[in-house]
Amino acid sequence: VPPLLELCGFEYKNLPHESQFYRFLSDTKNTVLKDIHYNLNQLLINQGFIALDEFIIDSKPIMAATKENNFKNPNRNTINKNQQPNRNPAATLSYYSCQITNGKKESMIFFWGYRTHTLITQQGICLVELTLPNNITDQEVAFKLLKELKRKYKFEKDAVFLADKAYDVRDLYTFIVKQMKGKPYIPI
Repeated sequence: VPPLLELCGFEYKNLPHESQFYRFLSDTKNTVLKDIHYNLNQLLINQGFIALDEFIIDSKPIMAATKENNFKNPNRNTINKNQQPNRNPAATLSYYSCQITNGKKESMIFFWGYRTHTLITQQGICLVELTLPNNITDQEVAFKLLKELKRKYKFEKDAVFLADKAYDVRDLYTFIVKQMKGKPYIPI
C-alpha cells in the first residue's frame, strides 16, 4: 500500500528485499523496538490522539515457521505432536478452534507456535504487547499486561477494561477493581 510504504520511510516501488528485514530484526535488540513503541505512544497521548480511559485485552495465535505447520506438507498430520520442532524449539503446541483450510471448515487444527497478547486503546493503538509460548494462559498474561500498563502510562481512574470470556477469572476482576481502580467488562 503506497501510503503505508511512505509512512514507514520507503520509496514507492522500492521496497527492500525481505532478507533485509530479517537482518534488521536479528541485529536490533527488542528493547530498542519497545522503547520506540513507547515513545511513539507517548507522542500520540501528548497530542491527544489516544484516550487512556478504555482498554481492550486480547490475544491471537501465531504459527511458527516450521515444516510441521506447513499445510502443503503431505506428512503434516502424521507428525509426532509430542516432539518439539527443530527449527523453532521455543514454540508450543496449540490449536485453532475453527479454521477454514482449502474452503473446508475444520473444527480443530493443531499448530506449533506462540500467542501475541495485547492491551490496546479504544482507538486501536497497542500500548502493551507480549508474545509468549501458547502454553501460558490468557489470564496469566493479562496480569502482566495490566501491571506494565500501570507502570508505563498514567491512565484515568474508573477506566474501562474490556476482554472476552477467556479472561473470566475472579482474581482478574478483583485486580482491575482494586489495583487498577478500573471497571472490568468481561462476559461470563
